[in-house]
Amino acid sequence: MNRKSSKKFLLIFTFLGQGLLFLFPRLRGMVDHTGRQRFLLGVIMPGRNAHDLISYLVEQQGFENHYLCWVDPGQIASLRLIDPRDVRYQYHLRLFKDREVRGHYEKTLRRHPWHHLLEIGMEPRREQFLQFLGDWVIPSASPRS
Repeated sequence: MNRKSSKKFLLIFTFLGQGLLFLFPRLRGMVDHTGRQRFLLGVIMPGRNAHDLISYLVEQQGFENHYLCWVDPGQIASLRLIDPRDVRYQYHLRLFKDREVRGHYEKTLRRHPWHHLLEIGMEPRREQFLQFLGDWVIPSASPRS
């Protein structure tokens, strides 16, 4: 599936998912979330900014814009990196206005739509994320916040 057809698939799936939530409101608590997702990684280093961090992650680490995902309060960017060892999984990073950086490893929406939405198999993979982020982030003391 190429990038254009992949975007169409995700848009259709999102539309159908929203329709199911409308028709079956009890599902909302299972696939919807409020607040910021778990797995705080840290904050952007003083003297650095989110725009330059995004450029670094895209150009040096291979991340791409993750255009189809929940938008958490204060979120300014969502990036993903498909796991080169297993394309069924991705590293998902979120950057926030208050300089916070959060991330998790999860099944991709395209390969496992329901597992993805229900957050089945979501993992912190903190050490791997901190390697991707290098000296751009001050690691948090509390990784699960």
